[in-house]
Amino acid sequence: MAGSLRWFDYESDDGTNWALFADESNVEAANGAAATPGAPTGQNYKPPANLKVRYAVYGRAGGSTLRVPILTLAVYNALATGDTIPDPFTSGANLALLRKRPEVISPLPTVADTGLTDGDQP
Repeated sequence: MAGSLRWFDYESDDGTNWALFADESNVEAANGAAATPGAPTGQNYKPPANLKVRYAVYGRAGGSTLRVPILTLAVYNALATGDTIPDPFTSGANLALLRKRPEVISPLPTVADTGLTDGDQP
């Protein structure tokens, strides 16, 4: 973490908006104008546990890496090799985009009965 923490408007791949609490300086550096500070209007919910937000990993040779949430699918799709953000720990240095990971949604369990006869009531 390089800066203060702040709420951001995270738009999931299906268009649902969520309130995401993340490092202000890193999110703003990686997302540019899409880094609208503040939770979505009228939104009081963080992403559910089965939703893993998309992110980009930045770093430099021999150094540590920094994982930054990417707030919109458009910004994620625009990320390309050679993109950089300022290194929050070394003045005047940059961190290069190493890799990116898309949003991952785990399926919810089904509520259907398996149909086995186990003594429960119909």
